[in-house]
Amino acid sequence: MVARAGGGSFAEVASRGLWSKLGAEQDATITVDLADCPVTDSGFSVTLRDLGRFGLMHLQDGAIGGRQVVPATWIERLRRPNVELAAAFRDALEVPGLTGPRSMYHDQWWVLDPAAGIYVAIGIHGQIVFVHRPSETVVVKLSTQPKPVDRDVFRYQLAGAMAICRELQAERR
Repeated sequence: MVARAGGGSFAEVASRGLWSKLGAEQDATITVDLADCPVTDSGFSVTLRDLGRFGLMHLQDGAIGGRQVVPATWIERLRRPNVELAAAFRDALEVPGLTGPRSMYHDQWWVLDPAAGIYVAIGIHGQIVFVHRPSETVVVKLSTQPKPVDRDVFRYQLAGAMAICRELQAERR
């Protein structure tokens, strides 16, 4: 679908439309399956700093380095509470003290607090990109955890990221 709509392979479209505009220091890599199709749900590999740039773009409403990379409306969607998405999310991920009745899953992000702009992207084996607009902070964690999904470890790493951000937010006051 991306190749047809974007006029090139997934890698070409992603490079042209996103990666080159982020000011990435390194090329990203994408895993392909036996049919040479990109594995976009878990096969995208990037450096910590470049993943941080992606998070920074979110803090800056889709812009980085003075240029608009993605429409600001794409980022704003994550900050709009959505009752239907919150109802669907309610049983999917519960992190005591961090998720609440307005938490939702939207556009590949776990949105913990839409109004505050606190959300996280989760990769397999422990990767996260945690965006915390109140403290203007992005926390990126790369990992090679043994299990593809470990909810207990995730809860601890998310609580740690939130604690860092809350402390930074308190220092700004």
